This record gives sequence, C-alpha cells and structure tokens, in this order.
Amino acid sequence: MSETIEYIDPRDIKRDEYQPRLNFEGIDELAQSFEEDQQYDPVHVDADNYLIDGERRWRAAVKLGVPLKVIRHPNVNTVEQRDAIRDALGEHTDPIGVVERAWNYARRVAKINTGIDYTPQELQKLKEDDYELLQNFAATSTVWNNGEREGGGFSELARQLTKRSGEKVNRQTIWPKTRIIFLSPEILEKIEKDEIPLTHGQEISRLYKNLELMKQIEKEYLENRFDTQKDVRARVTEYQNQIEKQAQAEATQIREEQAQEKTETEKEEKPPLPPPEIPQDIVTEKAKEIAAEPPKTVKSFEEKASATLLNSVGKGNSVEAKLEKAEKLGIDVSEYQERFEDAHNIIDSDPEQAWNEGKKLKKEIESEIKTAEQTEEQKKIIEKARKEGYEEAEKKTKEQAKKELTQDPDFIKEVKNTIIAAPVPAPREETEPFTIYEPPPQEKILLTCNITSELNEALEEHYLKTETMKDEAIETLLWRGLKSQ
Repeated sequence: MSETIEYIDPRDIKRDEYQPRLNFEGIDELAQSFEEDQQYDPVHVDADNYLIDGERRWRAAVKLGVPLKVIRHPNVNTVEQRDAIRDALGEHTDPIGVVERAWNYARRVAKINTGIDYTPQELQKLKEDDYELLQNFAATSTVWNNGEREGGGFSELARQLTKRSGEKVNRQTIWPKTRIIFLSPEILEKIEKDEIPLTHGQEISRLYKNLELMKQIEKEYLENRFDTQKDVRARVTEYQNQIEKQAQAEATQIREEQAQEKTETEKEEKPPLPPPEIPQDIVTEKAKEIAAEPPKTVKSFEEKASATLLNSVGKGNSVEAKLEKAEKLGIDVSEYQERFEDAHNIIDSDPEQAWNEGKKLKKEIESEIKTAEQTEEQKKIIEKARKEGYEEAEKKTKEQAKKELTQDPDFIKEVKNTIIAAPVPAPREETEPFTIYEPPPQEKILLTCNITSELNEALEEHYLKTETMKDEAIETLLWRGLKSQ
C-alpha cells in the first residue's frame, strides 16, 4: 500500500521519543509562518500516528490549533522502520544539528550492539550515571566472535545509511561525528552554536577513554591555548604518547612481578638449578656488541600510526609531509587527503588499521611524486634533445642545399641569365658616390642563392658580390630546407 496525504488533527499525532531532534527553538516563528503562508512541507507519520519526521512543524500546528498536512506510511510501525524512513528522507527540509546527529548515531549503534532501544535522553542520563557503560554501548566499533574479528555497530550503521540514502557512508566517517557525545556539555553547546569548530571537538574527543585527561584538554582549549586544528591534534597526540609511555613502563613492571611470582612458585615445586657458568670473555664480548647498538624501543600501534601519518610526530617522512610535497608538484591530492583524514580519525579506535592505511597511503603518494619528478626530468631531456637536433638539422640543411644548388645546371643557367640581363650602371663621374646595383626582390633571391665559383666571378663583374648577400643566401636555403623536414 502506497503512502497517502491527509489533513488530521495534530493532537492525534504521537511523539516518537526515539527521533533525533533535541532542540525545538523557533516554534513561535514557524507557527506565524503557517498562519501567513500555510504549511507547504507535510510531516510524516506511521500507521499508528507516531511522528517520523517534522516535529517542529507538528508543534507549530498544535500551537495554532489547525489541521496538519501529513504523509502516512501505512506499512511502518516500528522504531527501525521509522529510522529507515528518516534515512531515506535525509535532512533537506529541516536539518538537525551536529550534536543531535551524534546522539542519534550513538542511539542506533547502542541498539545494534545491545539489541536495546535507548532514547537520546536515556543515553545522556547514562553518560552522567555510568560513563564507562556508555562507552561499551555506544563506542564499541569492533565485535569479536570466537576470536574472529567482525564489523561492529558503526560498520552496520554505515551500511544502513549507505543503502537508504544512496550516498557512500563508511565507519571512519561516522565514528568521529559520534565520538563528540563524550565531551562536556559546555563544549557541546559551543559546538552546536558554531562557536567551536566541529573538527576541534572531534580531535579533543579522541581522549574519550580517559575522561580526566579529556577534561584537562577542554580546559586548555577554553583558555584559548590553541589556534588551529593542528594545534589541538598535536596536543592530544602528546597526551596519548605520554599515556602509552607510562603504560608500557607499568606493564613491564607487572610482567616482571608476574615472572617473579612464577619463578618463586616453580622454586617451591622443583629444586633450584645452579646458575649457568658463562666465561667472562664471552660476557665481555657480548657486552661490547650491545653497547655499540642503539637502544631498542618497542613502539605501540598508536605511536606507529601517528609517526606514519602526522608531520608533528613523523617529521618529513610522514604522509602529511608527502601530501605537501605532492601538492607543490601539481599532483591532485584530494583523494589522498580524504583517505589521510579517515586514517587519522581512527588512530585511537583502531590504531593498527590506521598504521596499515598510513603505510599504504605513503607508498602510493611516493610513487606519484617519483613519477612527477621523472616527468619533469624527461621534459628537460627532451628540450635539450630538441635544441641539439635543431642545430644538427640546421647544419645538414646548409650542406644539402649547397650540394643540390651547385649540381643543378638549370638553376645556375637561370641565375646567370638574370645577372646578364640586369642593367649595368652607367660610368660614374669622379664626384659621384659609388653605389652597388640593387636588383628587384625576385632577382635578388636568385642572386643570393648562387654560391658557385663560376657565378661569383659574374657577380664580381657586376659589383654585386658582398658577404651580406652570401649570408642571406644561406638563410634562404636553410629556411626552405627546414620547412620541408
């Protein structure tokens, strides 16, 4: 059965407590617009009159006491079905805010991970009462089944959104947008009012697992300690590296204690073995080898991912540095930039994947840079070859032109006849200045093409032999020869 358009009493509509909108400002202004211009965009309801989309319009109609234009979906009557309709409708009519969207994503991921429907308000209360439980419900991005890794709630939500909206959505895009729910109410309010960029909040929320540290970063941020997203990112990375360093030290201590306990237990069960007797010269030789080597450090996946991706950690060998170099060479880095952002956004949630993606991305960008540099070098080589080739062609053309003209009797005869036909200047007076005969343009071309000794004698007799004319002859022949190449 297809959807139908109806006009019903707004008081008969039931509010869907699972819908994403949390902010209902501007109802009076919307009601006034209904009174003046009527309602153009209908709201959507399901078979049981539960509101699917258009709560602000519904509230305005209730306030005015006027019938409400609705589109009824008679085959829809569950929370999941209403979510599917909202995904398909998008937010073209009345978009929700970034914080509202974050809580909506969290609600739906919690449903996928636990099978329980939570309202956004219930999740907000859970954040106050049991922060760790909220992490388990709404921040688990990986599910393990009998030791095998499967896609978690975010992967499933991305699949649903892609299928229903028709636009490609991936887990790396949804997670940073959802993660901001763990920020303090003060920061969230400023993000919702566009007083703080969303990207800054996403960077801070990378510390969501460490609430105290995240609050410390928030305090530094509100004190205007950072200017750009890069500054926030670098500070968060500094905190994460410090956590990893201290955790590694404590883990080493725990292992040592466990090993000691195990050793003591074994001592009680078995008689102790005598310590091995190692010759001193072997110990000394090994000690020298160890001293000559640099100290070895074991890096965590988060450290490896940060060093691979970020210039502030990996210096000039990071993906970020490679992107800058590629952009200077004129390479289109838009796709690489998007993949870089995706990898960076999952450093804290899936550092191993971020590291692997960073290595792959760096390899591809380096290949592009190498190709661009080789292309530039080839251009220089080709330009040099062209120049040298032109000079060689010029030399060969001159030689070929001379050879052909000196062996062409008809051409020589024509030139000689032209010279003979040229009028000889009258004898000049002693006081009359001497002038060289200047033939018409067509005759001059023939004359300048003559470079044989026989014709040179004829030219001398008519006072026409000059070095300039010889040069013009060679230029004329050269031009003709190159034109035919």
